[in-house]
Amino acid sequence: MDASFIEITNSDYEGSNQLYKYPGSTASGEISPDIKEYGVGFTVNKIGQTTQRTWGEIYTTTARIKDKDEAIEFYPMTGTRYNSAGGDSGGIVYSYVSSTDTRYTVGIHKGSMLDASGNKCSFYVKANDIKNALNVTRY
Repeated sequence: MDASFIEITNSDYEGSNQLYKYPGSTASGEISPDIKEYGVGFTVNKIGQTTQRTWGEIYTTTARIKDKDEAIEFYPMTGTRYNSAGGDSGGIVYSYVSSTDTRYTVGIHKGSMLDASGNKCSFYVKANDIKNALNVTRY
């Protein structure tokens, strides 16, 4: 499991679900602690340190990827067509439902690679997989 969910143990710390407002961003709102999973064809958003907010369609929910040394395999990963780069790992992946103005938690960005056709693909770990493997909840 590759995850960046952490336990908050400092009672003085007040967590926030506020959408990260990077320089030049017009996005606003909160990320819902409610977790959703989507299938092929659904559009998801990613916020990462390097590429900021990008979005794209899910093309697989059963991808297997290996780390750069090919020593560790991550499965199941969700493959998407959003843009990403080094430094984006650990960024939130979320969906936006305009009819309710809700941004649901979907997962955590893992990385990107080229597929067999040379197309760049990005991958995320499903939030439910992290929640279940680590026995954690969103705040």
